[in-house]
Amino acid sequence: MKDQHTIALVLRTQPYSETSQLLRVLGPEGIVNMLARGITRKTNRFGGPFDVLEIGEFTYRVKRTKELNPLREMIAASHREWFPGLRDSLQSYCGAELIREILLSAPLPDAEATETLHLALLALRALEEGKSPLAVGARFISTLLTNWGLPPELYHCMATGREASGKASVEFSLREQGLLSPPAVKRALEEGHPESDLIRLTPSLLALLRGLFTSGAKLGASQRSTWNEAFLFCEVQLQMALGRTLQSTPLLLAECKVSPGSYRALMAA
Repeated sequence: MKDQHTIALVLRTQPYSETSQLLRVLGPEGIVNMLARGITRKTNRFGGPFDVLEIGEFTYRVKRTKELNPLREMIAASHREWFPGLRDSLQSYCGAELIREILLSAPLPDAEATETLHLALLALRALEEGKSPLAVGARFISTLLTNWGLPPELYHCMATGREASGKASVEFSLREQGLLSPPAVKRALEEGHPESDLIRLTPSLLALLRGLFTSGAKLGASQRSTWNEAFLFCEVQLQMALGRTLQSTPLLLAECKVSPGSYRALMAA
């Protein structure tokens, strides 16, 4: 079979034998397995074993096997690059681990793989430059959810259809995935709607979230605390979409000295 070439980001590595590595990589073809035979030998054609979050240009051949179908066997690797700045700060490293966990957990359609890879690389470079991990995470998650067609309704009341002015705090319903006006909130609570389902969005937070979930929108200056709240909101949205808890979030929040507050309680409810 003809050799194929791709640029891919390594998301997971594991030993395949005494001298080989099995890689889980994200490339234009989606997330695939790639086998590098003999990569841990002193003399190998790959430049040594791979680490997670390393990007490179790979040449491979597709082989059919019963264990890994299809298996992409790596023939050569070049232009290997990693992000050394991520190791300079535990906050940045935890932010990168969040990006990696999301990529491994999310169902990524092959048609969106190239855009997702580009998005992940932008996030990793921003983290390496020392940008706030929570701000980077909020941008990454909101863009993913928008690309998946799962943005929350942040402009209109789900009950009445009326547009929220954005000048006053408003309630967001996790169950309805949208805003509720004060009369709608009162009616919902009277009907037994759980209060724990509601998240209060301040005008500044609502403005930031609207910008995050609107493609191509320019984001104005926001305080760090508002970005922190935006991350927590986006993380809850992503966990609901995935149907699972992100394991890397608690350590990231601890390193950034941010309390998950009511958002964590909402996910536990």
